[in-house]
Amino acid sequence: MTNTDTADSAGTVNQIMQLARAGSELVRVTVNTDEAARAVATIVSTLRDFGVDVPIIGDFHYNGHLLLKKYPDCAARFPNTASTRETSISAASRTTISGS
Repeated sequence: MTNTDTADSAGTVNQIMQLARAGSELVRVTVNTDEAARAVATIVSTLRDFGVDVPIIGDFHYNGHLLLKKYPDCAARFPNTASTRETSISAASRTTISGS
């Protein structure tokens, strides 16, 4: 998991690249604000431009369902997303989460 502010695209990209080089098989980023949600598409596309293919996992907080609806570019980067009113998560593998 990154410890950068996800809204800081450049800092988050650099940290993910370091984690990937160190052997991380996936990297989790916090998506807890509008700014972080807006940054996700840039982060993922920049990583792909640099040839970094490590899966990016969105660690959504209580407002994840709102952020995913509000920022479709963010949602598109997490194709395996399950939402409840309390939380939204994205899984590297196909996972189903049920809840209200």
